[in-house]
Amino acid sequence: VIQGILPIALVGLFVFLFGLVLRILVKQQGAPTHMQVELTVQKYYFVYSFLQYFVVVSVANAASVIYTQLKTVWEGSFNPLVVPQLLAQNIPKASTYFLSNITVQSFSQSAGGLLQIFPLILLVISLLRNPTARKRFGNRTSLQNITWGSQYPQYTTLACIAIIYSILSPLILPLTVVGFGVWWISTRYQMLYIYPYTYDTGGLLFPTAVKQLFTAVYV
Repeated sequence: VIQGILPIALVGLFVFLFGLVLRILVKQQGAPTHMQVELTVQKYYFVYSFLQYFVVVSVANAASVIYTQLKTVWEGSFNPLVVPQLLAQNIPKASTYFLSNITVQSFSQSAGGLLQIFPLILLVISLLRNPTARKRFGNRTSLQNITWGSQYPQYTTLACIAIIYSILSPLILPLTVVGFGVWWISTRYQMLYIYPYTYDTGGLLFPTAVKQLFTAVYV
């Protein structure tokens, strides 16, 4: 549990909190409409999540190798020709983390989207506070808003990781298909019954996400 789930949960929580702060900063920057806010958050959020989920994890996984090579450089017995071979042997070991990451995130977020445990807790608290009839009616009938600017990059980042590691560890492909399939079922249900369409981005989030997928191809 500690090695497989806890790091993923902590990284996910950290990235989620960063998304909240980023949205506040974008609004303070002066984005004139909700559409512009979502589009700007999507671009910044993807850059950060890709660096956090992929680059930092891959570099950290090869940190011991890098330290060993720096030590040999200091001692004067460094052979630069072995660097590609060492990186090729050690960086793919991070694929285990990404396999767990995609599986845990897809199933946990899908289950959380269907259970809606936090809105349920908030609803119970609002009922216990004995509000007026108008507030009680509003709590029971109002729908949640979805922030697509921070939602899209999560899918895009995991898709990029799957594309990159499909060469190093092909086992990630069937797990990604299953994970995104479960995500699709959960998201479709939420779009029909949970979330309203409050802010319209004119369909610009999707082509931006497609362009961001080319990051995986270049890597």
